Amino acid sequence: MNTALHAAAGSPLVAGLWFIAGFVVGLCLVRKYGFATLWPSIIAIPVFSLIRGFSPPLEFLAIASVSVVHVAIACLTVLILRSTRRA
Repeated sequence: MNTALHAAAGSPLVAGLWFIAGFVVGLCLVRKYGFATLWPSIIAIPVFSLIRGFSPPLEFLAIASVSVVHVAIACLTVLILRSTRRA
């Protein structure tokens, strides 16, 4: 394993910024499409987690699949909070 590559590209700051970007995209998707994002989010999490699990670290496919999981997590978070909100 190339540790120099991991140190350069695997920065916690970069990972945190991509998480925030994916989460904001998920929030915007729920605002626009509402409950239509429920099933795609539920299906996307295990599928893209498996893709991430079998792809080499720090490749485009791994990074893109984690970003899709972050978008799905944001969608599900908003949907759960909306459905449990008291009147």
